[in-house]
Amino acid sequence: MSVNCLNHAYQRRIAGRKERLECLEPWDERPSGIRLEDIQPDLFACACRYARDRGRLAQSFPDRTSILHATGLARGCFLTNSGAVLFSDTSEPFVSCRFFSGGHRNGLIDSVSYSGPYVCALEGALFFVAGHCRHAFGGSIDRMPSFAAWLRSVTESLLSYAFLHRSYEVHCPVRVSMEPGRLLVSFPREQASVCFDRVSFRPDEGSFERGPSGVAACAGFFSSDNALLVQNAYRFGFLGDGPLDRSLLARECCEWGFSLDVQDGARETGLLLTRRATRIS
Repeated sequence: MSVNCLNHAYQRRIAGRKERLECLEPWDERPSGIRLEDIQPDLFACACRYARDRGRLAQSFPDRTSILHATGLARGCFLTNSGAVLFSDTSEPFVSCRFFSGGHRNGLIDSVSYSGPYVCALEGALFFVAGHCRHAFGGSIDRMPSFAAWLRSVTESLLSYAFLHRSYEVHCPVRVSMEPGRLLVSFPREQASVCFDRVSFRPDEGSFERGPSGVAACAGFFSSDNALLVQNAYRFGFLGDGPLDRSLLARECCEWGFSLDVQDGARETGLLLTRRATRIS
């Protein structure tokens, strides 16, 4: 057997082993191919201060590299996929936003896409929704700061759920679609099976020990396909306030004249916020 044939056989064995490992290893724990030095340093430093101030990150880690490895956000000289989502720029759109003038997504008025990292895409999408909520839900919003604050809060909860529960192996962004009386947040999934009835992003603070092990030990609190990503999004303060509890959100929506529905498709799940009343009271 020639040297070239041996090399090809070896490469096939390596590729087969890598494929088997990827089937067993969750996506958010795999190396991303993005080097550690490609994170956004200011964002990472700010997130570390937040985590340490709240006892979610041990004070003893001496440098950025040790923190990334201890939290599972790095492997070797590369960020894991979780680390890349939270702290590095992305070339592909992370979230795509559209505003339509009519129902059934007719009359595209405005569209924009935001890339990562996570918190930048989240803030961009929230800015887009805030900019169009007056046209979607009526001019009275300008006179109701309490409603505007609630709408931002519920939108942040829905976007956080979408960002954390989506399938990142499906190369399609989270989509935000607005039209008169409706706001739809949809995200790609490999299969349509979403446990939305009771998902809490906010366990009691007292249940966490100091350091990464304390957060990892409470993984049962985080019901997510991307458990490591969710844990670190909580640790570094990227999640909104309050639990994502469907019954609580549904009750709040009803108080504001809205309904919240889950739309399960074969490859996509949608979280639909619909105005039920003609006037917000």
